[in-house]
Order: sequence, then structure tokens, then C-alpha cells
Amino acid sequence: MKLARIEAASRLVLEFIEVLNQQEISKMLNFLSADCIFEAAEPAPHGTVYRGKEVIGQAWQQTFAQKEQLHFEIE
Repeated sequence: MKLARIEAASRLVLEFIEVLNQQEISKMLNFLSADCIFEAAEPAPHGTVYRGKEVIGQAWQQTFAQKEQLHFEIE
């Protein structure tokens, strides 16, 4: 049972990273709950907190506009 949960969680993360790298914001938002909170590391030193799907989507849209070549890999 535990292994199945770990595998399911791993697949979910891999799916999210895939749509993130494709910059598919609408698909990315499908992974979030309505009351989701996203904490960005920038601007330093304290970052920024975004609350709610719509606000998070706007933040990602701005990020992708500024960093078109943004790409994440799991190590």
C-alpha cells in the first residue's frame, strides 16, 4: 500500500513538472486547490506569497514572460 502511494505521488510530481516545462498554465492550475498558497523565492530575501489559483496563474504567467527558457529537471 505504501509503495502504491509513493508511486502515485511520484507520477503526480512528474506530470506537474512536464506541464510546468511546457508552460501550460491552465493545466498547471488543475493540480491546485482553490485555496492553494504558492511561496516564491523571489524577490530576495523573503520572496512573495501568492494565494488562490487565479493569482498563482498570473504570477506564473509573469514568470514565463520574463524567463521564456525556464526549465526544471528532477535530479
